[in-house]
Order: sequence, then C-alpha cells, then structure tokens
Amino acid sequence: RKQRLPNSHSALTLLRIRQSSIDTTDDDIDDNYETTTTTTTTTTSSRKR
Repeated sequence: RKQRLPNSHSALTLLRIRQSSIDTTDDDIDDNYETTTTTTTTTTSSRKR
C-alpha cells in the first residue's frame, strides 16, 4: 500500500525536482555556450597573432 505524504511535503518535493531539472538544463546550455564562445575567442586571438 502507498504511504501518503502530507500535501505540503509532496508539493515541495515536486518543486525541488522541477527546479533541479531546470537548473541542470540551464547549466548545460551555459556550459555549451561558454565552450563555444571560448573556442571562437581562442581562434580569433591566435589569428591576430
């Protein structure tokens, strides 16, 4: 049989799960963006030299 959680607790848990998955997605996008930007910058600066 299922153990019922208090509503406030399950709502908080759901929010945390949603928030953490959003954070993860944002981090992935940021990492990719930073990597792309860094690569472009490096290429440009080495061309100038």
